[in-house]
Amino acid sequence: MDNVKKVLEYLRECEVFYMATVAGSEPRVRPMSGVCTVEGKLCFLFSRRSELYHEIMANRRVEISAVHPDKSWISIRGWLKEEESRETKDHMLKACRDDIEDMGIMDQEEMAVFSLQEGCVILRDRNLQKEKKFAMD
Repeated sequence: MDNVKKVLEYLRECEVFYMATVAGSEPRVRPMSGVCTVEGKLCFLFSRRSELYHEIMANRRVEISAVHPDKSWISIRGWLKEEESRETKDHMLKACRDDIEDMGIMDQEEMAVFSLQEGCVILRDRNLQKEKKFAMD
């Protein structure tokens, strides 16, 4: 299993993960669940109306973290690139239907999809006291 699929599976098993951004000089952290892979890239779903979308447009660097039910945790750093293709949005519509409904997104024009670029992952197993570091690209 390649690293992108491994991270996607891990985040889905966590059900909720947290994305940290910066608004001006203030940190912001939000729970999220809209994630899938498109053409080998880890992609995230946002509403263009959200503050989160505007924060990412101003500063594309993010950090994502989650705690797995087995008590291990993940930390992912990178930057986000907006994906504009209709195919990518169609794929996200199919993969994240529940998240789209929860966010109240009405159409594809309101939907923003971003892919993770230059992702660096730390996966830590507290029980085994092991830590893995790997790149997503």
